[in-house]
Amino acid sequence: GTFGVVKRVVHRRTGEVFAAKFLPVRSSTRTRGFQERDLLSRLAHPRVACLLDFFCTRRTLVLITEICCSHGLLDHLLLKGSVSEKEVQSYIQQILEGVGHIHSMNILHLDIKVRLPV
Repeated sequence: GTFGVVKRVVHRRTGEVFAAKFLPVRSSTRTRGFQERDLLSRLAHPRVACLLDFFCTRRTLVLITEICCSHGLLDHLLLKGSVSEKEVQSYIQQILEGVGHIHSMNILHLDIKVRLPV
């Protein structure tokens, strides 16, 4: 999706961490939000965060998905300090497997980016 806000959320009872994407359901964006929900519900792959649940209020569609990690890959690598070429190769391979899967379903990911330290 190209709109909405993603936040890290915690299940009150279990303490599990998830990603929640909050999408406005105004008349101009309602269809896009539900299209994104339908699209995410079809993605089942070990390298792609899948849709676990959703709910809708009068103003917002909320999509609950797996969270990859509490921080980005670049942050993870920087925290490790030293990373071997083999490890980097493994991470790149996993990313390409996930992107390859969504591309095989004629889906384009519009928000892949690397966050650089400031």
